[in-house]
Amino acid sequence: MPAPHNAGLLCIGISTLDYVFQLDEIPVRPEKYRANAMSVVGGGLAANAAVAAARTPARSCSVRSAPKNDRPVRVCT
Repeated sequence: MPAPHNAGLLCIGISTLDYVFQLDEIPVRPEKYRANAMSVVGGGLAANAAVAAARTPARSCSVRSAPKNDRPVRVCT
């Protein structure tokens, strides 16, 4: 059965910034290692689900708290 025309997806949860560090090798001891590259990417379960849904024809929304004022923010596509 096809979904109704106005059906959509609402994602409620955390959105984060993930700091991803690249190393030359996998650490084997608990000591300091120097990264040779770093990326900052969006993350969080609800945010990732909303991004995946936005890449489909479905209408999607994400509701999350904003870091500066901790008030809910609604982002829709």
